[in-house]
Amino acid sequence: MIYFVRIKFLGYTKMQELIKKFYKGAAINTSNSLFIYLINFVISLVLMRYIGPTEFGYMAIINIFISLFFLFSELGLNNVIIQKEELSSIELNSILCYRLVLSIGMIFIFYFGSYYIENYYQIENLRFYMILCSIVLLSSSLNSVAISVSKRKMEFGKLARSQSFSIIAAGLISVVLAIQGFGIYALIVKQILPTFFMLYLFYLLKLEFNLKFDFKILKSLINRSKYFSISQIFNVVSKKLDSFFISAYLGPVDLGIYDKSHSTLLIPVNQIKSKILIALFPALSKLNAQKKDLKALVLHVSRIIASVCYPLVLFIYCLVDEFVVLFLNEEWDDLRVYVKLFCLIALIQLPTFPAYIFMVKNEMKKKVSVDWILKPLGILLSFLGIYFFGLIGVVLAYFGRVVLQSAIYNSKSSKMIGLKFIKILSNIKLHFLLAVVAILLYEIAMWYYLKTGTVDYQSLFLKCLYLFTAIMLFYKYLIRPEIHYWKTKLPNE
Repeated sequence: MIYFVRIKFLGYTKMQELIKKFYKGAAINTSNSLFIYLINFVISLVLMRYIGPTEFGYMAIINIFISLFFLFSELGLNNVIIQKEELSSIELNSILCYRLVLSIGMIFIFYFGSYYIENYYQIENLRFYMILCSIVLLSSSLNSVAISVSKRKMEFGKLARSQSFSIIAAGLISVVLAIQGFGIYALIVKQILPTFFMLYLFYLLKLEFNLKFDFKILKSLINRSKYFSISQIFNVVSKKLDSFFISAYLGPVDLGIYDKSHSTLLIPVNQIKSKILIALFPALSKLNAQKKDLKALVLHVSRIIASVCYPLVLFIYCLVDEFVVLFLNEEWDDLRVYVKLFCLIALIQLPTFPAYIFMVKNEMKKKVSVDWILKPLGILLSFLGIYFFGLIGVVLAYFGRVVLQSAIYNSKSSKMIGLKFIKILSNIKLHFLLAVVAILLYEIAMWYYLKTGTVDYQSLFLKCLYLFTAIMLFYKYLIRPEIHYWKTKLPNE
């Protein structure tokens, strides 16, 4: 029997309205993310068929530095836009002006710094590729403000429409370029165009900006988000150093395989998870919910995330062999092993969201105090992993970091809302067990099948039947009761 924690509402009209907005926003965000994921998945297959891991490795190298430059222009201000109870016009315009000026400055720094980066890696034309990609710093800085405003207003429908259009349009153009033999330029277009198309969100939200700037206001906003910014810097730097170590010690080919293994699974499912939490975060920030409401909602949302993301993990785990063998070339053969390892990591990482609890409770300082120890330790594990074991060592180090950080962060965040960490784990135990059993049965079946059969269209058909059965079990015993819970337990007007 599945135990559901009933949410006890305070009865205020504002609370009922915001909770309903969360469920509506979560439904829109999740369906939109799944749609975008499928489109991106098909686009990635086509691009990987025509473009080798070397070019993807070049793009991963460029993205190391793009991410770091963008990080220092953001400084947690997006979080301030979402979380601050009242945001005046002068505050929003000050943030926009700051992002605009700093992004232009970052482009110039990027222009001169790319010369030294190209000399370090000894990759022909790397500097030219970096200069082209640096345009993203400007467009992303602008549209990230619009995205944050849409999250603040809980205008998830408009955000979903603009994201879907941007990704599909840019993806189709990049596919045409890849088929025509443009190689890495197709990947550059796929990265740049969505950020410009997303500027359409300004029109949808009817945002009007005038270039007014108040340094004192901006300083107070940055100071308000300083702990969130520090935590963000730790997260991005620790992740991008993995890519840097691989590029420095193993080269762009291994980096391309690692980056696509990571982006094929963990990035999309984490984006789907974040879309659900994006709908949750503004509601909780505005509600300033009591502990009992927050506890129930956290448990409820963790079940939603597991119900949506675990079947997706199973889908990738079971079909990755066929996708690589049937649709890609031999250069990508190692992708199969690493995608499966990241699937196992996802089972542990996905259902919890301690960072959002730290933000809702305004306790980012406590998270940063732990980051000082855990993030350098994770970087050290990655370095030792790649030094002694190569690419597989980085993935194993990533797995160790996830286990360690999940245990510590979740223990601390769950205490803030009066929950025990074991309660959060037991809340999604059926989801986890069903996913693990499905993977074990799949491996046993494949061990017997591959004695006489091969990876071909017949095995693809058999696996699809197996996945259909597993997902139907998920739906019957986990997803359908959750949908029924939504319909019967939500407050009426």
